[in-house]
Amino acid sequence: MGSEGPAPPVTIHVTGFKKFHGVAENPTETIVNNLQDYMVKRGLPKGLILGSFTILDTAGEGALVPLYQTLQSAVNQDVNVSNPRRVIWLHFGVNSGATRFAIEHRAVNEATFCCPDEMGWKPQKVPIVPADGVISQIRETCLPVEDITNALAKMGYEVTTSDDAGRFVCNYVYYHSLCFAEQNGIKSLFVHVPLFLTIDEKTQMQFAAALLEMGSEGPAPPVTIHVTGFKKFHGVAENPTETIVNNLQDYMVKRGLPKGLILGSFTILDTAGEGALVPLYQTLQSAVNQDVNVSNPRRVIWLHFGVNSGATRFAIEHRAVNEATFCCPDEMGWKPQKVPIVPVDGVISQIRETCLPVEDITNALAKMGYEVTTSDDAGRFVCNYVYYHSLCFAEQNGIKSLFVHVPLFLTIDEKTQMQFAAALLEVLASLY
Repeated sequence: MGSEGPAPPVTIHVTGFKKFHGVAENPTETIVNNLQDYMVKRGLPKGLILGSFTILDTAGEGALVPLYQTLQSAVNQDVNVSNPRRVIWLHFGVNSGATRFAIEHRAVNEATFCCPDEMGWKPQKVPIVPADGVISQIRETCLPVEDITNALAKMGYEVTTSDDAGRFVCNYVYYHSLCFAEQNGIKSLFVHVPLFLTIDEKTQMQFAAALLEMGSEGPAPPVTIHVTGFKKFHGVAENPTETIVNNLQDYMVKRGLPKGLILGSFTILDTAGEGALVPLYQTLQSAVNQDVNVSNPRRVIWLHFGVNSGATRFAIEHRAVNEATFCCPDEMGWKPQKVPIVPVDGVISQIRETCLPVEDITNALAKMGYEVTTSDDAGRFVCNYVYYHSLCFAEQNGIKSLFVHVPLFLTIDEKTQMQFAAALLEVLASLY
């Protein structure tokens, strides 16, 4: 299967910025202009391919076209040289007030520039991507920020993690890059560096090289996949996901586990929302506690199966929304209407999305002959409720989560659904 052998090489594309108002010399321009030669002289580690090195205008809206041309042209090249899921866009930006490096975890959908950019634009509380909705919407990198930071700190660098990339051009570019990365199944990361007056050029070049080299670390560790299904509920006397999850472990063992896949827990959840939260989180947490001892916790996937009684094919769910509007009472009698699932996330229109490459997963399964589609609507019932909580938990614990809707056995028979579930686990192990 796809989990055999060493991981394909990683192609890393790098950007920096030109000078701008208040910063006469942008260290990222120097770093990016010299990094390729520096890396070649230093000696490229096995498994690392140097991609493009680009200097961007320190501008927002006015520089969007060249930014997307840069992103797209590199991806087009990568189709011919490596697996596109092993592509990273690494962006460097300067924080003139910083005293250390900062690995940025997220970008926010708000452009509020403290001064005009180099094209004279000075937006205030403007959404960067209007289609994403509110300016409080965030996008997060799928890369393990804590691990990257800890590894660099152990090398002696002054480095920290950050959840605030500002509201200027750095955040603007990062937000667009994260959108592009999600759409193309690749990765994106932004790093803020200090001025050379604070950390000298030699140290910053060494830091940048060390950061790139981290992308080439040997074969990927195994993936542990934990699986959940649901019990029967109102209108569904036999829930196919209960049958699938109860039998999947034995089925996979008999089928033969591919190298690189570890089977985790197999759990049947009550078809309930608020009343079942405690056991849900106990299930999620207990598995993570176990994984600390057996594998890298960032190579853990929570795979949730739920039934859609009106469906005619399988659906890989891309996102969950922060709204509980139940069409009927759950199995504990709760029937919320327009209630936020996680109140601290704000409005009920807030969405959370999986970091897993949904399109790639769907395409791989379709090529095997399964009737499967992607979906951006997991409903507003218990499936969406559980998925939203799972995505929150996954983000907090540096793991991954995915929800899959299946039809009734009357629509797609049990044998085919078992084969599909097994194939899905194997695809996840090969793509992650």
